[in-house]
Amino acid sequence: MLIFLYGPDTYRIQEKTEEIVAEYKKKYSSGLNLVEIDMSEKDISDLRAVTEVVSMFSEKKLIVLSYVFGVGSVEKELSGYFIDKKIIDDKDVVVVIKGDAGAGKSCLSVGRQDKKSKNKSDLQDFLTKNAKCQEFIYFNFLQLKKWVNGWLKKEGMEINERALSKLIDFIGNDLWQMKQELLKLSAFVLNCGNNIIGETDVESLVKPKVNVDIFLMVDSLARKDRITTMKLLRKHLEKGEEELYILNMFVYQFRNIIQMKDLADRGENEQDIAKKLKMHPYVLKKSFDQAKSFSLPELKKIYRMMLQADLCIKTGKVKPDTALDLLVMDITK
Repeated sequence: MLIFLYGPDTYRIQEKTEEIVAEYKKKYSSGLNLVEIDMSEKDISDLRAVTEVVSMFSEKKLIVLSYVFGVGSVEKELSGYFIDKKIIDDKDVVVVIKGDAGAGKSCLSVGRQDKKSKNKSDLQDFLTKNAKCQEFIYFNFLQLKKWVNGWLKKEGMEINERALSKLIDFIGNDLWQMKQELLKLSAFVLNCGNNIIGETDVESLVKPKVNVDIFLMVDSLARKDRITTMKLLRKHLEKGEEELYILNMFVYQFRNIIQMKDLADRGENEQDIAKKLKMHPYVLKKSFDQAKSFSLPELKKIYRMMLQADLCIKTGKVKPDTALDLLVMDITK
């Protein structure tokens, strides 16, 4: 039996793998027939040694394969081996294939590709047709809020709404980093005798995740360069990022620029602005440079357009991809 876990959200792929392994250990406590193979360090002979050896115990074998994509020879050997040894129909052998960080771009977006996509390898094509598949795309904004609240509830913690929105603005849908930030925030507020994470806690302890592409998109919007903006937008979507997350990145950066522009127009110098806004140094520099490309009324107009797009997506009035396209077209008129 083959199980194929794939998609851009590697945190949940790992979580699902651990869940499968835990269920296996409940049933077969010896763990003697549980094997994990990193195919970036091993080869097909290691898999053969595990699957073909006769076990002394009457229990199923569970084999977890990671980093199987990206090396053409390994991929070809694996798909051939699965067919030759009839692993698909073998009820005594369960092979879990993780489309993890080592899988490469083609695997991470396999669920979004056309069946005849040239980027799809023979192994991926074989697995999507013959394995039990589960795709893990990034959470959208509402799903991410639910996940964070759920994680905190298990730990006996809470977070207020403004703090949660800011945390998502800062980190996005990277659950690996999100978990680390939640652990840090929880430890801090508990040490202060509290169990509710507030907005000031997030601002003080969490550094925004710097996404270089968002600055490139803002630069192209400032130039009214619709074609470049659309290309960068498609690049994010092809990586599996949700439209609402991309919009949140826009909102976050334009909010930074508005604050920067407002203070600069009041005569504040760069050092004073840095002290007041407490931004990541790179974000501060880019925001300061980008603020020169817009007038304050223009920035406020764009910000209102973004909030309107956000509302249309969340209420279902406009499809997310359409809302983003219309937003870019309106800004680059």
